[in-house]
Amino acid sequence: MSSLSETSSRHHYPMGLAQASTAFTKRSLLTPSDIALVQSIQQEVVNSGEHDNPQNVSHHNPNHKHCTFLHKPCGASLPANPLRALAPQVLGKLLRFAQASWASSTWSSSSGPISSVSPPGTPSGGVGNLSLRVAEHWHYDVGGHLDNDRHYDQGSVLTIVTALNEDFTGGVFRTFEPSGEHAEHPLAPGDSLCIVSHKFHNVTPVLSGFRESLVLELWEGGITHGR
Repeated sequence: MSSLSETSSRHHYPMGLAQASTAFTKRSLLTPSDIALVQSIQQEVVNSGEHDNPQNVSHHNPNHKHCTFLHKPCGASLPANPLRALAPQVLGKLLRFAQASWASSTWSSSSGPISSVSPPGTPSGGVGNLSLRVAEHWHYDVGGHLDNDRHYDQGSVLTIVTALNEDFTGGVFRTFEPSGEHAEHPLAPGDSLCIVSHKFHNVTPVLSGFRESLVLELWEGGITHGR
């Protein structure tokens, strides 16, 4: 990338500050029944004839991983936003975790990476003033990975990653730190991690089994979802 910063629909986010920001983890945020519900929704979307997904052609090794959108219309038998409509309790848990992570951080301080975004506890601030940009179910087979050390979610504010299974090796979520080293964030089923979206992150190759995760991005564009 040639630029040290990116612009979303509203604000400027300094990339350098994002790399020094903290990642927050919540263990066992989702229950086994929550996970089963997300997986069943994903299967319903696939069975209904999911729309063409650019994620499945734009990433490296497309044959080793598959993305299913859980936030878009995908057939007459399903609501327009399947995750929100069919699993509101799951979405609520993830949004409350993002809100708590943000409130516990210095992300919106004067020297923070999202200082331009009103934080929790302020008028018109916090997660309730953002929108659900994407809800993605990712399935990585052996060899599936995200190998760009400087990958980030351009234009989004917060990213929440939740592990849905554990029967695999490799496939570790990592952040690329200012020191030039990777920080590993192993996640067990139901564990969630929240970062500012323009913090560099990647996933190591899956060595055996398959890896499933749910990824949400929140941003300042679109229709606000509430809490």
